[in-house]
Amino acid sequence: MKFSLQNGKIKLKIEVLNEFNHYINVNKDELMFLLIELLKQNKTCVHFKDDMLNHQHSLSITDLMKEYVILHLNDETLTLKKLSSEVFYMNRDYLGKLFKKETGVNFTQYVLNERIKKAKKMLEKSKQIKIQKVAKCIGYGNNSYYFSKVFKKHTGFSPREYKSMLLSSESD
Repeated sequence: MKFSLQNGKIKLKIEVLNEFNHYINVNKDELMFLLIELLKQNKTCVHFKDDMLNHQHSLSITDLMKEYVILHLNDETLTLKKLSSEVFYMNRDYLGKLFKKETGVNFTQYVLNERIKKAKKMLEKSKQIKIQKVAKCIGYGNNSYYFSKVFKKHTGFSPREYKSMLLSSESD
């Protein structure tokens, strides 16, 4: 991996050895696909070395599942079934049990937790943001009513109450 600075933004260049031992550039989606393929072949984890930081890393199927969730929180159809059939091409029950075993929480609960976490960050970052926009950005589409119910059940506050609480704590 190489980092460069262009127009004030950090650009990441990822190079991977192909089957002919030539380095090729890959984007994030291609890298995710390659890692999934490697994991499916090994059934455990992929080990790689970061020469820049001189670290060894291990990446499991669960790590990739979590990364996929973070990148696709806005997808209303984000389910274990979708991941198993369209991304990992692996048995849904196997992925679900593996995820629960390694994280201690089932996949659906993990997605919910991440969506609520992102919603809270969005509400904290922009006090003017509309609840409908938050709902859409975290995978609830145009159903802000359902998002509000889920948010309240998970946090004890409706999104509006949460925003009000943030505003009142800033004025203190």
